[in-house]
Amino acid sequence: MRRPAAFEARAEAFGKSMEAMSAEMEAAATQADKAKAATDLAAIQARYDSEAASFAAEVQTFALAQGAPAEQVAAAVERIKSVPAMVRAEIAAKTAPAPQ
Repeated sequence: MRRPAAFEARAEAFGKSMEAMSAEMEAAATQADKAKAATDLAAIQARYDSEAASFAAEVQTFALAQGAPAEQVAAAVERIKSVPAMVRAEIAAKTAPAPQ
């Protein structure tokens, strides 16, 4: 399936945005105050959730217009929407204090 340049550019911008989100989350998670870190991680995720949902809608529109199977598109849309939460969970797990 050929993807127009505008869509390629949007996908690249989304990828860069998710990288920036990850860096923000990494910085927030390393705070000494773990309660504040958790609050900050939630706030960062909330800011990026809407961007992920917006990009997912664009992917859905584009993919369906290209004739992609609806089931595959739905699965891809859900994966895209879940990226901020998945990144948050991974970072939180990496920075959690070790059990004593």
